[in-house]
Amino acid sequence: MLLLTLKGYRLVARNFRSRRGEIDLIMRRDAALIFIEVKFRRQHQSLYYAITAKQWRRIYDAATDFVALHPPLAHLVWRFDSVLCSPLPRHQKDVWRIYDGMR
Repeated sequence: MLLLTLKGYRLVARNFRSRRGEIDLIMRRDAALIFIEVKFRRQHQSLYYAITAKQWRRIYDAATDFVALHPPLAHLVWRFDSVLCSPLPRHQKDVWRIYDGMR
């Protein structure tokens, strides 16, 4: 989280859980609300396959639940990032998008 704080992100919530999913970190930067999945792996190559499309949909569902519980944040733009650690953290911005027709 220090990496993100140094980049100007502010922590909103950590380890948010709803019955539909969970989110490791929720941060804010400017007008964006960023939902972040954090993964640790010993082998660097396995990191790129660590987060599946199904997991991103569950994160999206949890993000929807989070914003429903926090209406003042509803006006912010949503973004889905990842922090992949093997062993050093690598922040990847906007790694998943909500496509029309997903649901």
